[in-house]
Amino acid sequence: MIRVRRVILFLAGVVGVAVGSAVLFVPAVVHESSETGLVETPGVLSEIRAPGAALVVLSAFILSGAFRPHLARAAALLGAALYLSYGLARAFSIVVDGAPASGVLVAMAAELLLGAACAYVVIRVREPVVA
Repeated sequence: MIRVRRVILFLAGVVGVAVGSAVLFVPAVVHESSETGLVETPGVLSEIRAPGAALVVLSAFILSGAFRPHLARAAALLGAALYLSYGLARAFSIVVDGAPASGVLVAMAAELLLGAACAYVVIRVREPVVA
């Protein structure tokens, strides 16, 4: 279980740091790849970059859980909450707003998969959330 836990937390952390960094530093490229378009005004870019920075910081903590066993359960709980909230929000948007571009659907599937994997770690790790 330790190896599985480490792999899941490592992947969840690295993916989040990569995506968050891209959103923070090159938001136009991210939005172009998901075919959402981007109005490049300072206010809009600020609103996009801020969650990118938050994603980097939260994902760095998730990543730390792969290397610090006493943080594993808390990191997995954060990963489950983070990725499932993104994936479920996208699913809700499909119901309410209609189907997005295929890139967004792929992102939703990845988020749901990573969130479920992190939830699996939460269930399997017996240490308390706070060490």
